[in-house]
Amino acid sequence: PDNLTNFKIRAKAVDTSGNRLGFGTGMIAVRLPLIVQPALPRFVRPGDSFMAVGIGRVVEGPAGAGAAEIRVEGVTAKEGLTQRLEWRPNLPVRIEVPVAVLTPPYDAAGKLARTQVSFAMAVTRKADGASDAFKVSLPIRDDREPVAIRQILDLAGATPVTLTGLTETARPGTIRRELLVSNEPGLVKMAAGLDFLLSYPHDCTEQRLSRARSLLALRKFRTLLAQRGADQDLDRGVKETFARLQAALDPSGLVAYWPGAQGYVTLTAWSLMFLVEAEEAGYTVDAGLKNRLRESLRQAVRSDYSRFVSGEAWEERSWALAALSLTGDKNPAYLDELGRDARYLDLEGTAELLVAYVRSEQGQSSVAESLRKKLLDGVIFRLHQGKEIYGGLQANQGARNALLLPSETRTLGELTRALNRSQTKHPRLPLLTDALVTLGRDDGWGSTNASSSALLALSEVLTQGGRGTETRKVVVSLDGKESTLTVAPATPLASLTQLQGGAVTVRADAGKDALLLRSELRYVPAADGSTVAPASSGFVVSREWQRQQGEGVPAEATHLTNAGTVLPVFVTDVVEEHVQVVNPKDRTHVAVIVPLAAGMEPMNPNLATAPPEAMPTGALTRPATYVAFLDDAVTYYFDSLPKGTYDFYFRTRGSVAGRFIQPPARAEMMYDMTVRGNSAGAVVTVTAKEARR
Repeated sequence: PDNLTNFKIRAKAVDTSGNRLGFGTGMIAVRLPLIVQPALPRFVRPGDSFMAVGIGRVVEGPAGAGAAEIRVEGVTAKEGLTQRLEWRPNLPVRIEVPVAVLTPPYDAAGKLARTQVSFAMAVTRKADGASDAFKVSLPIRDDREPVAIRQILDLAGATPVTLTGLTETARPGTIRRELLVSNEPGLVKMAAGLDFLLSYPHDCTEQRLSRARSLLALRKFRTLLAQRGADQDLDRGVKETFARLQAALDPSGLVAYWPGAQGYVTLTAWSLMFLVEAEEAGYTVDAGLKNRLRESLRQAVRSDYSRFVSGEAWEERSWALAALSLTGDKNPAYLDELGRDARYLDLEGTAELLVAYVRSEQGQSSVAESLRKKLLDGVIFRLHQGKEIYGGLQANQGARNALLLPSETRTLGELTRALNRSQTKHPRLPLLTDALVTLGRDDGWGSTNASSSALLALSEVLTQGGRGTETRKVVVSLDGKESTLTVAPATPLASLTQLQGGAVTVRADAGKDALLLRSELRYVPAADGSTVAPASSGFVVSREWQRQQGEGVPAEATHLTNAGTVLPVFVTDVVEEHVQVVNPKDRTHVAVIVPLAAGMEPMNPNLATAPPEAMPTGALTRPATYVAFLDDAVTYYFDSLPKGTYDFYFRTRGSVAGRFIQPPARAEMMYDMTVRGNSAGAVVTVTAKEARR
């Protein structure tokens, strides 16, 4: 009835296939005298300015005078926070407030003070006091990539070292420098690797696995590694990885890098290992998922299996056996078969086979001993100043299939773990551990897969105590102010966070223990993302806007050759995006990211509700392994991308009036992010339809 505002219902919810989802009782609004609804973008970027809009309507009751009140957080609003209104029957009232988005600063703990902005709007009617309100929070997306300057330095004796400051202007509040000092080099590299995993921008199955497995393995180092890996972060990461594994299963039961893509035996083995590790850590693992992975890997250890990556059958079978051995599957026949043919295995496959032998209680067999010998024979050791040190691997990792992410770090990490599990006191184990630490850089080990392998190995062979035997004081000087860090046998790692970008002097007191210093200085340059110029370091990326003029009329094309190009459109205008990527050599695991301006709405032609104008006229050169249509970007992921030139097309539509930053499109290798390229940044101005008249 019209005279009721709310009533109770008992509702049955069903999904699209008619399955019952559940029952519930609740309050629903049937009719309000006034309503106000938001007309806002789905996200914002620093530097955006637009009209925050609410649309009010009279549903029932009199017209006449009224008022609106607006509250904002995270944006500036110079005027219009309170407004007088005139309500009219059957006509909407538009409440507008011009706002500008601020760059969120870091707080005293070195964390972003804000990750979203919010808008609250309330309207009233004077005649009877009727009212309505809404509150909306919008995520803040970067308008450009932050800059990170990393250094790792030895603090030799009492000789001070100087860390250079910023050489360009940074946005206020965005500067953050983190210093780590330790008498255990492994802890510094572990902290660097964990930072890399936690801040990594992409999100494929392997990267989720690497992050979750590392967090599980490093729980005992949580305090030492300084504020990393809180329980809630670990829980969320583990549970999200569980969900991703379910979504990424292909029809044969193998795990893929992306949902709906082809699965791989090695990735399935890593996934099963993660489930076992999570179960041992006390998490409840889906038994059906675990059994599905086990069954898939049981098929993969057969000699007649055909779904191996080209050239990697022996190694993938070894990974499958190692993963199965963790679940109690001993597979003696397959172990013996692979053991007899161990000459065909590379070092990594040999390490996994040795792990399987150890787990199958055959770690002291003659075959296991021959596998240990093969592992050590595959490592080059040389003398340096009278001491034996690691000199590299005999085999060339570049000969491996890049789809499986081979690296010297992973091979050395797996070799170290296998030797540690089969012979904990082996005299060469400290040399391998030192080598693994030495391979670490200021960003860990350079990729999620390599960093995870190194962290898993180091978590097994390193103890929480450092190698130091004395207490050392380290004085950090910045702008005339000094802070003191203490490194001791019981507290081998000390950290300090600064929110200034000046030059820093670090000086240790006299002592015998060697100290290692890591510095990471992050900031956002003052200029917004529209000023980013094209760059190429392995990929050449260009971007073009094609504003549609209507059926039968050629599109208006604008090539984004120079940074800062202004792209004008009206609300509801349709634009076809054209991004071209030139890839000069065969590559694997490539991402092509096309960020959008906040005033533009992506149009996904694959949705059942997509309008006809969502379909682009251009065609993709090569179907992507996975495509993500998000509010703020459209991203194409490729397991393999042969050399060539690739065109990408999709459409967007003007949705919110204002001036918006459009960051450059970019292409990058997900496991070697030094190989990349980007187009120019731009400014998008969206004008309301009324201005067209």
